[in-house]
Amino acid sequence: MRLPLILAGLLLVSVACARPLGPGDRIRIACEESPAICVDRPVSTDGIVSIPGIGGLVVAGHELVNVEADIRALLRKSGVPNPHVQVLLLPSSGRPVEVFGQVSSPGELPIAKGMTLAQVLAVAQPSSGADLEHIQIESSSGAIQLFDSTSGDIELRSGDRVTVPVLTTPNDILVLGGVTRPGAVPFKKSLTLGDCLRAVGGLSGHGDPTAIAVQRGKTRVALRSPADSSFEIRRGDVIRVGLTPEMSYVPVSGAVVHPGAVAFHKGMTLTQIIDATGGLVSRGFSVEIIVKTVRGRGDTRKFDWAAIKSGQIGDPLISQNDAIEVVLK
Repeated sequence: MRLPLILAGLLLVSVACARPLGPGDRIRIACEESPAICVDRPVSTDGIVSIPGIGGLVVAGHELVNVEADIRALLRKSGVPNPHVQVLLLPSSGRPVEVFGQVSSPGELPIAKGMTLAQVLAVAQPSSGADLEHIQIESSSGAIQLFDSTSGDIELRSGDRVTVPVLTTPNDILVLGGVTRPGAVPFKKSLTLGDCLRAVGGLSGHGDPTAIAVQRGKTRVALRSPADSSFEIRRGDVIRVGLTPEMSYVPVSGAVVHPGAVAFHKGMTLTQIIDATGGLVSRGFSVEIIVKTVRGRGDTRKFDWAAIKSGQIGDPLISQNDAIEVVLK
């Protein structure tokens, strides 16, 4: 039988492997019943091995015994009744890539042509406290570069040492002041002011959209909503939404669609107040509007609505001390 001789040769060049396979590994496949698949194959960057007569087989994340079982099953389907398959890991042809720091699975990974930082991080699994914007890559010659893995990818070389540092700035964005649910918003790339405000339920009834500030270290950036909703937020920013001054209200009664209190601001006219109530109930009658000053001297003014609308008299200014009654005549 040829199989023991083949396997004996494999044992001379292979290494023990109890870990899952990954990109960059090279395996040797032996099967006496199907000599065509007795080949050496690399694991591609996609985690696939190409096997003659079988095609691509996903092996990344699988141990050798699992790969053997998968190949046996495929051979049986192709008509080989009882195949004996052995898969062994071959020694790496280059120095491994090392990864350390804030990762769940630190250690060495076999180098593969085209292997990138993103692929290494996917295997190493950075922790929640990892600073992925300042990853240190040290080459075998000792040259060091910092790389932001959140904005791109980079190809690694044999012997590279990757260090993932701990995050030193807060990973949450604080949103404080006049919002519905003040608190922390998890940071993510391309986060905007609008995203943060929506995450906390938007501005509260007393939130001032013209008084929003982003504190970035010692720098304060004044913003408005919604005009500046696309402003990009950085890690560690603090967003403060100012409060509006205490509101004043003018009571409106009588023949309007929605009698009640109308929010008042300085400079409002009688027409603006009436419009805020939804307008008059009926336009088929003459309308007299009585404006009483309820605090101070207690003056009463009367206005003909038709004269105001036609421009015969000016649109009178209203004060926060006024009360308005609309009378049909």
